[in-house]
Amino acid sequence: MDSLVRSRSMTEARTLVLASLALGLAGCGMDQQSPFSPGTTAMPALNTFSVPNTGLTTNTNVWVTQAPMPTARTSSAIEVVQSLIYVMGGWSGTGALAKNEAYNRTTNTWTTKVAMPAARYDGDGAAEIRGWLYVPGGKAAGGKVTSNLYVYTQSIWLSKASMPIPSGCGATLALALKLYVSTGCDSTGAYTNYYHIYDQPTDTWTAAASSPNVHAFPASGQTGGKLALVGGYDSTGLVTATLDLYDTATDTWITKTPMPTPRARAAGRSINGLLYIIGGVNDDGTALDVVEVYNSATDSWTTQTPMPTPRYGLGIMDIGHGDPKVQAVGGTDQGGIVLRTLEVLTPGNIWASRPTMPTPRSGAAAATWNGVTYVAGGFNATGGVTTVQSFNGAWTTKTSMPAVRYDGDGADAINGVVYVPGGFGPAGLPTKSLYSYNLTSWSSKAVMPVASACGATGAISGKLYVTTGCDGVAYRTLLHMYTPATNKWTVMSPSSQAHVFPAFGVLGGKLYLAGGLDSNGVVSSTLEIYDPVTNSWTVGPPMPTARLRAAGRVVNGVFVVVGGDDGTGVRLNTAEVYDATSGTWQTGQPMPSTRSGMTAGTLGLQMIVSGGTDNDGNWLSTNESYTP
Repeated sequence: MDSLVRSRSMTEARTLVLASLALGLAGCGMDQQSPFSPGTTAMPALNTFSVPNTGLTTNTNVWVTQAPMPTARTSSAIEVVQSLIYVMGGWSGTGALAKNEAYNRTTNTWTTKVAMPAARYDGDGAAEIRGWLYVPGGKAAGGKVTSNLYVYTQSIWLSKASMPIPSGCGATLALALKLYVSTGCDSTGAYTNYYHIYDQPTDTWTAAASSPNVHAFPASGQTGGKLALVGGYDSTGLVTATLDLYDTATDTWITKTPMPTPRARAAGRSINGLLYIIGGVNDDGTALDVVEVYNSATDSWTTQTPMPTPRYGLGIMDIGHGDPKVQAVGGTDQGGIVLRTLEVLTPGNIWASRPTMPTPRSGAAAATWNGVTYVAGGFNATGGVTTVQSFNGAWTTKTSMPAVRYDGDGADAINGVVYVPGGFGPAGLPTKSLYSYNLTSWSSKAVMPVASACGATGAISGKLYVTTGCDGVAYRTLLHMYTPATNKWTVMSPSSQAHVFPAFGVLGGKLYLAGGLDSNGVVSSTLEIYDPVTNSWTVGPPMPTARLRAAGRVVNGVFVVVGGDDGTGVRLNTAEVYDATSGTWQTGQPMPSTRSGMTAGTLGLQMIVSGGTDNDGNWLSTNESYTP
């Protein structure tokens, strides 16, 4: 595009975005119910909370329209505290707002809260520290950029130390009782790259290193332990796709792979460890519906399901805490209409690279307890290992197993104790051992009735159900139940066919076995389901792909099977998802890596797939997450 056309396009875009933001327009003024207290109020103690898993859906990567916001607005500040999403201030289309409205995702309702002390729009966003909402900078009703820092305690508004400079058009992120605030525009009207840090305990500001690129009206979020500024307008007023990451430990910036779609006035949020950038406006003034996701582990972007309503100046937020839905609210559409629209995305069908497992291996056992996955034993180039490591977003080495174990019957946890039954021992033969790990130390429990390996384990109603796929002599269909309270084993009904190295999981109080080698040693796609209430098996619809040594896990209410071996030694990356409600299989996004013999755990609503071997027989430390 030549300079004349680009200049015209830029002018039209900014005219569309900023048409009614001229100085001198009458604002809405301050809501009369808003008490403003400049005094001192004690911060609440740091506490934890959880959100009930109401409204969870397996219909992921799909947008749904929810109750609209009472007040149409764009360029607001938005932040979440526990189960409420607050939308503060903004521009109505004719003037600045001080209104403060909160959305309750559990009830799909809006409530009017205490209004801001003064109208604000085009600010630096908002962030939460210990249940208080911090709203820095922004433009006042007359269009003047301010340096105010307002704080909402969920009952009253406070005024805190002013920013060192008037600041707007930026972004705010909170980390470790500090606010990190970018200034996209200052009192001169210029687009800028200043960065400041607010320390909550001392109520003071300090200057930080300026970003290497100007980001006016950027998207922002946290990714890979760093703070991100993405897109916005550059110093000349042109829309950019630049991604700059800030390291809080070193006060330094690094520029990474840019967004695929240049845009300004988009919204950003970190969901499931990935950075989502949604909506925005381009240089031609086109309102966008684009959803692009950044994975810091691979420095790469993927495109996801577009937003139903193209818009810019929107806010996005997630409740998180076990239900990380994206709430996209307000903004301005292509016709310049300011919106009340609320659309909700349940992210899904997406893979992400995670920190690699410290010890490469396949054939390990894995169990998840209280959000932490424990990976025990396995086999690698050195032979069988006793190594135990846990993963909750980062890896930690734990107490080693009492003896080598690999290619066993999996593992599961009951009341904070991880149980690892069977497996091949140091002599290379299946064993009868049952080891328990109380998250600190290992113990030996009552031995199994038979030597057992190549099987599956599921904890149901406080008891352990263990299948035997092989015993060193033949392929088996055996099922035994272990009762921790009595330390005894009981023989249960066998499956109709063998499942040697199956994928498995527990869903709805039943044990699911999929694939593996059958009784004749043929790779299978058979799905069998065990009901402990009736002590009986039923056959479900077969997997689309026959395989063994796949990883299986129940996550977000569905049974997911990934990877494995097709029976000829060829490793797979296929992902298939079984919905027990509909009784159907669906094909998911393929795993980025092709491998078999992996372990599977969970982290929130994500399946964590670790280790395995590739087509060349290499033992892997690869660790990837899948949100179905």
